[in-house]
Amino acid sequence: MKNQAQWTLPLDEFATENTQLQNYAEQLLVGKCMSSLGYDWVVPWQDPDFPAPPDVNAAGLRLFDVAIAGKWGYHFAPSTNPEQTQAWSDYGEHVRSLATEPNFDSSFDSCIEDARDGDDILAEQDGNNFLSGLGMQATSVAESDPQVADALKEWHQCLSSAVDFTVGKTPWEGLLPDSVLQRFGLVGEQLSETASAEEIAVATADAECRESSQLSEKLYNIEWAEQQKLVDENRDKLEAIRAAGIARNDKSREIVAENAPPAP
Repeated sequence: MKNQAQWTLPLDEFATENTQLQNYAEQLLVGKCMSSLGYDWVVPWQDPDFPAPPDVNAAGLRLFDVAIAGKWGYHFAPSTNPEQTQAWSDYGEHVRSLATEPNFDSSFDSCIEDARDGDDILAEQDGNNFLSGLGMQATSVAESDPQVADALKEWHQCLSSAVDFTVGKTPWEGLLPDSVLQRFGLVGEQLSETASAEEIAVATADAECRESSQLSEKLYNIEWAEQQKLVDENRDKLEAIRAAGIARNDKSREIVAENAPPAP
């Protein structure tokens, strides 16, 4: 079902692979093995549902509209579980600190091999690559459509009249110049965790211009139609990819249920 706000698309139903869940399952098995070898290796609890932040849809695509721009500008929305995110970051730092210990590489490689046991939870990338390829194909068609080209001109004129810098040709290619990216703390040495009032004003103007020019609407509708054609042409293969992804997720959930620490 169409939902522009969530940017739902026909290929979404086949993208069942939960790579975060699968990585967590593998890390739990590796952690168990490394602990048995004497390493201080504790994998922190993670919500196996891995809920997305409010600016990311169910398919993992980052969203952008007037409401999102008004809250977070061009910054990412905060994590739905900051404690969980911090725990995983701390875990990564700790693992990197262990890499200098003697025999670490051989121990880690051995544990990875044992965890995968000849069946890498993350080994099946052909399906993901096929889905990604189809998605990029549909996006390319939409972005090069004459209707979108006309909307882009209106969007560019609209936003250019609202800001004090040179706007990029498209929202997806160099929208903000480097100087503005640095001013907003999005790149450079002075990164900021939250958007300034100026950034929110610019992002909101951008989102409003995408709306008034019908750029977002035209992009979405054309991309939807193109994806639907690709689904119709490749349904058998897509059904197989969906089933395989579900099976790998089920296997990962079993591993998590057997090996994850208690929820805090």
